[in-house]
Amino acid sequence: MSTKINKYQKTIKDDNVMNLRNNFKYMVKQCFTEYFEDKDMFDIDKNYKSYYYDEIELGTNTFKNVINTLYVEIKQPLNYKNPEADRGIVPDLYLSLQKIKDDIFQLLVQSNDSNTLLWQSKYGIELSYNNTEDELEKLEDNEELDKDKINLYRFRLIIGLSYKSLKNKYGILYYANNKTEVQLEFPIMSIENYVYKNYVTNNLYTTYINVFKNIFMETKKVEDCPSEIFEIMLYNVPNNLFNPKINLSSFKNILNYLRNFSVKEYLTLDEQDYAFTSYYRSMSVHFVRHSLRILEKFYNNLKDN
Repeated sequence: MSTKINKYQKTIKDDNVMNLRNNFKYMVKQCFTEYFEDKDMFDIDKNYKSYYYDEIELGTNTFKNVINTLYVEIKQPLNYKNPEADRGIVPDLYLSLQKIKDDIFQLLVQSNDSNTLLWQSKYGIELSYNNTEDELEKLEDNEELDKDKINLYRFRLIIGLSYKSLKNKYGILYYANNKTEVQLEFPIMSIENYVYKNYVTNNLYTTYINVFKNIFMETKKVEDCPSEIFEIMLYNVPNNLFNPKINLSSFKNILNYLRNFSVKEYLTLDEQDYAFTSYYRSMSVHFVRHSLRILEKFYNNLKDN
């Protein structure tokens, strides 16, 4: 039975994606450098921080077309009309977050060519890049284009404000233009907690995430799954259940734990909130329950064969 489970550990390997991520991160910083140049209160070296937080950063990219998510954190108290604005409330700004987002969007449009589609979403800036022309340029005479090398790359830019919670924890706050739909995240803390749990489980935390994701996609016959759901579900599993013998029995033990664990008690990776009952960043309770039913279906089918 172990072989049948082991095959689900795979992740997607793409040699181009790291270069594209580095290039995108550099391009975004150049846009902000240009944008801050004539704004005296802003200093690119002091008020700007960027980092990725997504499946590729965590090593749980089990499907193509992962959305590469880059966060830009702006920390400039002089832009706050209320000096205490970073202490538990949404700040009122002189230069609004939406204005910054709109202007950076225009600079990104100028920085990209016809291979890239750009649009603004509710919370961020979205880019879609097709590498067809790049692959065509590499061809020698009489060579044909290898369709397997053609990829669509998705990028998302989240621009937010440095935020200090009432618990004195630092994160990033961003919102839709009406300010009523606020998102609050602690990506750096999430990455640190992820890395630590991976360390104490000898990398089995990541392994089991990939197993659960691949099983879910195959059983449901889909090509992707929502970001961070399985990472959070398995983060709440006790470390001793991550058995190095990855087989049907170890899969069943984790599945049983998840089925008996209250959805209301799931902590986020940053451990600052409850993942599925959060006011600021609530995820779908229904999807968790649906996922568990899909995984249970897989287990029952394999158990009976």
